[in-house]
Amino acid sequence: KILFGISIQFFLLAFPLIKTIDFMQNDDWVYYKTTADFMKGVIQLDPYIGPTFYLQGFMGALWAYFFTLETLPILTLIITVLNFFIFATILIKFFKQSWLTATIIGSIYLFNPLNVYTAIGYMTTQYFMFFLLLSIFTFLLFEKNQKYVYLFLTLFLSFLGLLIRQVSLAIPLSMAIYFTLKKDFKKTLLSIISSIFFGVIYNFLIPLTPRIREVGLQLHHFKEIKYTYSLIYGILIILAAFLLPFIISVFLEKSQLKTVITQKKKLCAFLIISIFLFITLNKLFMPKEISWGEFPYFENTFERTGFYPRGVSGTKYHFMGSYDLYRFWDLAAKIGVAVLLSYILLFQRKFLNFHFIFIVVYLLLMVTVETFYDRYILILIPPAIMYLLSIQKIEFNLGQMIVKILFGFFLMFLSYQFAMDFILVNKYIWNKAKEISKSKNIPEKRILATNAWKLNYINDERDYTYNFSYDSQVINETYRCCYYLVEVNEINYPLNIFVNPKIYLYQARSFSSTIEKQDN
Repeated sequence: KILFGISIQFFLLAFPLIKTIDFMQNDDWVYYKTTADFMKGVIQLDPYIGPTFYLQGFMGALWAYFFTLETLPILTLIITVLNFFIFATILIKFFKQSWLTATIIGSIYLFNPLNVYTAIGYMTTQYFMFFLLLSIFTFLLFEKNQKYVYLFLTLFLSFLGLLIRQVSLAIPLSMAIYFTLKKDFKKTLLSIISSIFFGVIYNFLIPLTPRIREVGLQLHHFKEIKYTYSLIYGILIILAAFLLPFIISVFLEKSQLKTVITQKKKLCAFLIISIFLFITLNKLFMPKEISWGEFPYFENTFERTGFYPRGVSGTKYHFMGSYDLYRFWDLAAKIGVAVLLSYILLFQRKFLNFHFIFIVVYLLLMVTVETFYDRYILILIPPAIMYLLSIQKIEFNLGQMIVKILFGFFLMFLSYQFAMDFILVNKYIWNKAKEISKSKNIPEKRILATNAWKLNYINDERDYTYNFSYDSQVINETYRCCYYLVEVNEINYPLNIFVNPKIYLYQARSFSSTIEKQDN
């Protein structure tokens, strides 16, 4: 009851902001469009769609039937809060956490920037996470009670997840490997049959878009050693960055700290291996192989300047202290990876469990995707937290709790900054673009607004009359010579830490006036 009440409070906290969302972002424009088609009885995915999406489309259509399409972000918020509730319930029921510690740990997941970003709008991640967390819940119930109804329920829930995202195949595959290692071949066979069954249904019965068919699994990535290594290590760095308090907690626990310190030979080996891993792992790491050359490495949602900055033209403004923050956060995460791997190798004899296997299977599946996006990492955060909790002894530790609380507040503040900035930027651009289209009587496609707007209103000729950008005329010569500055909008909200947060609206000059200006 307490946990449910806390979940309601989180919903009420975010609701006033989420209900103001009246724009589309990233890929969710096509999910809105497809859901609208579902409501008309056209059960067909838009050719642009990459995920399977069907179940989310039906959920969205049912919601929109009663509350309209414009309120779909509220449905996403409800699913997001339910995900927090399910995750916290797992922590209480299977990891012997109190409601207080479960809330603190759950909040670190809830306020993770990747989680907050995917909770804005109508992206697929939150809907898939709902079925993933339910699958984990029922699987742990099966492990505890050995009642096959929970195992079949796990497989059913993972199948429902498959109807949103293909990566749901990781669940039965992980189960097959897990039961094989336990030498429980009856359950192994059931998991393998389920995996094959999922694959057959996916390939032959579910209507897939040409995009899904054409892309497929990029198995050739495994031949590209630099890419594969850098991708997996890059994911581990970001995971460690988001889970630093859990890594620190391993060494704040008295019994485990005593074990490390008292075994002198192992302690020396631990220090040597940690240093060796830190140097070697980073020597081989080539971040430019996977995307950007600097932390947080991956595109395209959680970047150095906020949420999805490349959705608007120009170079986005930064926030105060960003360079130092990312430099030290990156270093701490890399140290965390090396230290944790060394600890597991030396002090954890039984480190293989379902959570560990799921993480490995998911990482290998991510190597096969055409383009890896940072938001895919969110799926690993709950299993990674559960794994780190599983290799620690459950006991109250004030130091651990303080570290987790402080880190939770840090993520909350960072996510607040990024979310407020992102929502206000997109609201301004979408509303202003609609106003211009109506008042100037020009087609929406003649306005270069956000990336979602551009994909929603295709302009093959690229003859844009109006252009929104982060760039001023001072730093961008094209805008200085070829555009009139129409308006400057400053992004303001309480405790804003961004430096000079402005959006510039330009109108293209006529060809003759541009030539005349250049001659002068």
